[in-house]
Amino acid sequence: MNIKKREALGILKKFELEPRPNKELVYKFYHEGRFVLSTAVPKGQGDMHCKDKFRKQLFLSLDQFSDAIRCPFKKEHFIQNLRDKGLIN
Repeated sequence: MNIKKREALGILKKFELEPRPNKELVYKFYHEGRFVLSTAVPKGQGDMHCKDKFRKQLFLSLDQFSDAIRCPFKKEHFIQNLRDKGLIN
């Protein structure tokens, strides 16, 4: 399945992941000064052909990912999801 690059970048912006320019656009998420996760978005144009990989790198279910694209799933939900998975306190 594909995801539009602007949708992926919108999710990363909403969750406040920090960009780290490289060959790809690498984004890292820190919580309370501690590194939690990273993901990458290709620099090229067009759709991303790795929707499930991108979703899994953010530790989101299919429903959470769909909500994140449409907007009801916000940063506070993302943080709670990471807590529920034991990735942060």
